[in-house]
Amino acid sequence: MRAKYRLRDIMLWIVRELTGKGYATPEDGKLYDHVARKFYKRDWVAEQIADTFSEFLPSDTNNQNITILDKAAGTGIVSEALLKKGFKVRASDINRSQLELLKSKYPDIEIVKEDLNKEIKNVSDNSVSGITQVAATRYFTVEGQRLFIKEAYRVLKQDGILIWPVFRSEVLIGKMKAGLKLKTTSGGVAKLLREYGFEILETKTIRYGLARMMNCNLVVAQK
Repeated sequence: MRAKYRLRDIMLWIVRELTGKGYATPEDGKLYDHVARKFYKRDWVAEQIADTFSEFLPSDTNNQNITILDKAAGTGIVSEALLKKGFKVRASDINRSQLELLKSKYPDIEIVKEDLNKEIKNVSDNSVSGITQVAATRYFTVEGQRLFIKEAYRVLKQDGILIWPVFRSEVLIGKMKAGLKLKTTSGGVAKLLREYGFEILETKTIRYGLARMMNCNLVVAQK
């Protein structure tokens, strides 16, 4: 991976994000991974999510019997943090080139090409302990957001945990892409989760930058 990217590359990443062009090549995936870690501190946010799962899920000798679904996993920044905690991870994304970058670093991880807005395939009812998605709100359709929650409730074990990070930076982009009915605030997401039977355990704010725009609220819900 290149140590630095030119400003033109950064601008290209921003355009791809805003226009939904995605990341078709391995180099695109590396660009995303670099920018996400360097400018948006996603690895630090990922560590907070992994710590939160450890806090709320039943303790296990080495966590290897605890499976967590990382939806819209991208290059696996969150998956990495979960793996380091000893969790078993199923990482899925619509873009295989990004998942293969993760697979190259962690050959034993399960990767699945899967649309965030569609049903979760080949995962049994009441079979996993946790589920999350990070910075994926802008990719949801209104119907897809509701289906994701419904599917999360289906696959989670009783007392399983869903962690939904709400980024301030995604509020406007999400509304622009999917319309005003998309839930993009922590309050709106929490209300929607309750509609489908989840109990909200806590909502905590983590800051990964100086500006309030860089705040992230972790909505922690239990089945």
